[in-house]
Amino acid sequence: ALLHYNTPTASVNALGQLLFTFCVLYPLIDNFSRRSLALSACAGALTFYCKQYYLLGPGIVGLYLLFTAPFATTVRYGVIAGSVLAVTLAFTLWVGPYYLDETLFGMKANTDFSSGESHLPAQLRDFGQVYAGLLLALLVGLAALVRGGKPPQKTALAGLAFVCGSAAIVFILGHNRGNYLTYLFQLMSPFLILTTLALLTRHRYRDEVLVPALLFSFWMTWQLLPSHASPDRQSWDEI
Repeated sequence: ALLHYNTPTASVNALGQLLFTFCVLYPLIDNFSRRSLALSACAGALTFYCKQYYLLGPGIVGLYLLFTAPFATTVRYGVIAGSVLAVTLAFTLWVGPYYLDETLFGMKANTDFSSGESHLPAQLRDFGQVYAGLLLALLVGLAALVRGGKPPQKTALAGLAFVCGSAAIVFILGHNRGNYLTYLFQLMSPFLILTTLALLTRHRYRDEVLVPALLFSFWMTWQLLPSHASPDRQSWDEI
């Protein structure tokens, strides 16, 4: 329910969200084995053909490896992701020479034209309202972490992904007036949830903090739904 607005319809967004999440989390699930890193790199490269900003996924994993794994592992991961992207992009451009003009350069021009500074604060405010319960629970978990204790590996990667997704929103994607909250739900929500749950797993008052936080977030998510199922045809009638 908390991820409903990430990809509420079957589209390339949904496939991109799946590949993006798989790219970041599968190495963690498989203990960063060579197989998991290779599959993560391949999935991360393929996200480019769903939504270009999902390339953030292999960037997050590569940054995490840079601080936690041998340098050779990081280089190997980057080479695999870059090679898959280069080979598939070469084939794509051979089939459709104007692919990048339509999907990357054209979209960037539209984004630059429609960007506005006031758009980002409004999105962050509404995102904070929807996930207010989880954000408060996250603060409780961070406070416990500051008092002492080393964060588990799962928390570190999920937290890094949340920080990187938030940075991408604040500095790049959040200013695009052609979109409202979707980028935030896609890049921030999954890792906000995972980071909060991971931080509070061993907290003394885990249930007392998490249950009200989750219930409040469920209620706020439900509030976004339309009050009735009838379609709004006003704009179509005007056209």
